[in-house]
Amino acid sequence: MEVHQETLLFGREFSATPDCLFKAYLDPKQREVWSAPTPETVIVINEADVQTGGCEIARCGSTENLSWTTKVAYHSLV
Repeated sequence: MEVHQETLLFGREFSATPDCLFKAYLDPKQREVWSAPTPETVIVINEADVQTGGCEIARCGSTENLSWTTKVAYHSLV
């Protein structure tokens, strides 16, 4: 099977150490709070396996309508 890989880079500044941020990224409940792009957006992480070969499934949208589903595949985590 051929694998197509692209890299997406998103920037955001936090007043925390990289170690603290990575620990927060690994905790789905913490990430639901700080990863939403706007105060009106709700993110619910249903499954999170943050490791190479793992995947994540989340829903997002407004509090009344979680209309989007995201599926993340962690092909390579460095």
